[in-house]
Amino acid sequence: MHTWDPIGYVASTLVLTAFGMKNIVPLRVVAMCSNVVFIIYGLGLTLTERITFKDGVVQQVNIRDYGVPRMGDIPELHIKLMATPNKPTGAGQMATPLVAPAISAAVFAASGARVRHTPFLPERVRSAMA
Repeated sequence: MHTWDPIGYVASTLVLTAFGMKNIVPLRVVAMCSNVVFIIYGLGLTLTERITFKDGVVQQVNIRDYGVPRMGDIPELHIKLMATPNKPTGAGQMATPLVAPAISAAVFAASGARVRHTPFLPERVRSAMA
């Protein structure tokens, strides 16, 4: 019988972000939606999405095998858009690379373990904690 071991499992329950962009008013809906999508994308890359090979063949042949975040995996999101004098550079893509370092810092603050390779799978977190 398999017993579930919660040690090493990482989950995000809340994401707080603030993004500065020029001309925020006409792009508010686009910017908000883009940030939501790219934060969720970053959560998947950081916590669950992984491609493995066996004898040169990809093992994840279906989306169920790949570990894409589902609705139940999505944390509460709070996004603040702030007007800045900066030139426009994107409306949401900048959110993705911020997720892994933020979660890695949270894991370190909670456990003292430095997790440096995504995805932060339980076996990787447990190894970092050892």
